[in-house]
Amino acid sequence: MFARRSWTAAALAVAPTLVASLLLVGSAEAQPAPRIMGSSVGIEPKKFEARVLIENDPGARVARVVFALTPRCTADPTSSKFTSVPEVTASVATAQGAHRVFTASIPDPSDGAFGAWVVRATAQDAAGAVLGRHQTIVVRRFEPRFRTLAFESPKLDTSGGPGAARLLVDLEHDAPITSVGLITSTHDNPTLGYTQLPGELASDKAAGTTPWLTSRIEQKAPTSLVGHFGFPASTPPMKLAIQRIFLTDARCRTAELAPPKPLELAVSSAKPRALPVDVRLDRDALAAGKLVVAFRLLGPAARTAPAPEIEGERAPLVTVNLLDGATPPKVLGTTAARPVPAPKIAERRWDGESMATPPITIPPGPTALSEALKRGLQLEIDDGSRPLAPRAVVKAP
Repeated sequence: MFARRSWTAAALAVAPTLVASLLLVGSAEAQPAPRIMGSSVGIEPKKFEARVLIENDPGARVARVVFALTPRCTADPTSSKFTSVPEVTASVATAQGAHRVFTASIPDPSDGAFGAWVVRATAQDAAGAVLGRHQTIVVRRFEPRFRTLAFESPKLDTSGGPGAARLLVDLEHDAPITSVGLITSTHDNPTLGYTQLPGELASDKAAGTTPWLTSRIEQKAPTSLVGHFGFPASTPPMKLAIQRIFLTDARCRTAELAPPKPLELAVSSAKPRALPVDVRLDRDALAAGKLVVAFRLLGPAARTAPAPEIEGERAPLVTVNLLDGATPPKVLGTTAARPVPAPKIAERRWDGESMATPPITIPPGPTALSEALKRGLQLEIDDGSRPLAPRAVVKAP
């Protein structure tokens, strides 16, 4: 479904401190010049606690560290009023082993209202010469207060045709929500979707996709959102669970949380058909130069046959077609998917859903297959009569 896009926090969950750059200043002396080994910034309700570690400075050449705070939130233009924040100077160091530590308390001029800041530390000698610089990016979090966080209906029946479900999100917050991320699961493989509002939930195509499930986020009001999820007719019994939520507001604050209570949608049909779920590339095989397409097959399969992999138990007969991204697409190859038994050889059991193709060696050099993996390899999964779902598109990471 949505798959974990290399959400870095580009993603929506940003670490409180992130070292962004480091400048070392050389010295003509035989003894190594003092330098900033690292820095950290603690986030308090209305201030920041900055800490800088100096190494190679037994003679205390570093006389002070000057801290400058600048806003990094371009989403809200009013943050520009904080561009001239007074600098804070730390002139007293404490010993930590062989290192010297300078600390300073930096007032937050926004009183905690804005989320993204850059803390720049400059180490100087007694004459004011610069001996080193360091930069840290800090992002404040906020605690969401939900008026509503629920599926409009906890159940969806697709017996009569395609169905749609709505996820209602209404927050009590002091700034508009600008982006949303969801970690969801249609089975047991969590995948991530992320969007700048408004928009479709994008996904990391190498980690897993559910091509038949459509999803988008609609912004009804600055802090009121509606997620739309579309399912095809005759969807087999399954649950769509929201496992984690990421939010960013217009003041660049972030939030990451699990729903306060289970947030699930149960989908069913009187006459379900088989559907592939979590279509993905096996990353370990890809690292070894092999192409393996893995997925879960939910619902009844049209054709089955005894499978040696699971001691003759009957399993679906499913074909995976590999296509490039041309218009119309060209078939690069066809292979059969087989059931994946439990890893313990003594068991040889199958969970009834796990499927994978045999490893296909990826030829070295530029080939049609390697180019398709870079740009987007289309996968069409069928049971011998018709495609089970719209084509999935996967990419090598």
